[in-house]
Amino acid sequence: MENTVSIKKNFVYSIARQIGRFLFPMVAFPYASRILGSEGFGKFSFSLSLINIFILIASLGNSNYAIREGSRIKNDKDKINRLVSEILMMSILSSFISLAFLCSFFVFFRQLKAYEALSFCLSLIIILNGIGADWVNYVYENFKYLAYRNLIFQIVALIVMFAFVKNQSNILIFCLVYVISSAGGNICNILYLKKHFLLRIVKPNDLLKHIKPIMILFAGSIATEIYINSDIMMVRYFTNDNIVGVYSAVSKLYSVIKQILGSAMLVMMPRISFVINKKDSRSFRELSIAFFEILVIISISISIGAYMLAEDIILLVSGAEYIGGASAFKILALTICVASLAGYFVNVILIPNRKDTIVFRATLIASIVNITINVVLIPRCGMVGAAITTFLAETIVAVLGFIKCRKLIDIIIDCRTISLICFANIGVIFICYFCKCFNGCIYRVFMPTFISVGWCLLVFRKKIRELAIYFD
Repeated sequence: MENTVSIKKNFVYSIARQIGRFLFPMVAFPYASRILGSEGFGKFSFSLSLINIFILIASLGNSNYAIREGSRIKNDKDKINRLVSEILMMSILSSFISLAFLCSFFVFFRQLKAYEALSFCLSLIIILNGIGADWVNYVYENFKYLAYRNLIFQIVALIVMFAFVKNQSNILIFCLVYVISSAGGNICNILYLKKHFLLRIVKPNDLLKHIKPIMILFAGSIATEIYINSDIMMVRYFTNDNIVGVYSAVSKLYSVIKQILGSAMLVMMPRISFVINKKDSRSFRELSIAFFEILVIISISISIGAYMLAEDIILLVSGAEYIGGASAFKILALTICVASLAGYFVNVILIPNRKDTIVFRATLIASIVNITINVVLIPRCGMVGAAITTFLAETIVAVLGFIKCRKLIDIIIDCRTISLICFANIGVIFICYFCKCFNGCIYRVFMPTFISVGWCLLVFRKKIRELAIYFD
């Protein structure tokens, strides 16, 4: 059966889903940072950074591998049933291994006992991710289902938070709230799997063929997670919980914006994998180039807007206690564009083309550079040093990815598009500058945002119509 789902609709549902996930931290993190205080929020952030490492171990790179391979065979019922059964078994096994490592970690590092309860509470995400097999929805591009399911669980999580998180002693409850918002929807996925797939007993030999490609992607994911999460852990090592809390707040803002842009790439990965398997080189080129132009247009505008509005965004979202993170957030704002390009080269071009080894090498180099420079900069520059290393790491992945992708596809932006990008963003800069005269950070954030969006839509209206035809 041919793929008939509109990519444009998938973009809308995927971005809506990510905005729903953005809604939770936009409401929950400011509330939690005020209720828990910077020290309590710092402990939560450190525990989350720690548990993210074990979540990654449990995932074993299964998601991207399963999306790619599942998208190639999704019209063959027997093959997809076999793949779902095998990947699900691997996920369950890797989840148990990850939990065993987590227990061992706290046995050996008793000095981190203060973070033990929070970490074990957050480890429920590992179990729910292991049995959820959420990647199946990406294979079949069920982004509408994902959007509605996510919205329901975000609302439930917020209701629980406002009802039960009232003071600093409720930090454990807030961790449970985070689990609900992050992985609660996977409970529904268990019923979805039983309804749509014939799950079967898997023999150990059936898993062997998946191990090599999964381990390569896993190694790349480990390297990526290191340069994403090592910043917070090293800031904690060289400074204190208060600075960790401030940097965590601004890095969360950066992560949310980055994830919204990344949600569009999740739409492209299964479709690109599908057309590559059909050996449809024309569709591959048209879709890839059109999406690249849209991504560049959007990400540059967002980077510039976030940079110009940095102080007011922090005041609006986290409060005056976190304004010291403005300089770090400005650097992270500029990183948004670079990180989007890195994500494009990795998730839209290299992984669908099974260039997993190239991805691993690029991310490994980036993580080594990140850790090395962190050791030098964080003791001297604090959270600003951590932000600088994040920018450098994403730049390395983007540059190396671009070099390798040129062998697969010609990535070119015409002079007309470049001129429009420059013209539009000069306007964004002036809009953000002149809106600083408004009283109140709410007006100073939302007014220039809405005006800038309207301005960019006006400037790019013809370009958008030209590119839209490729996503029907």
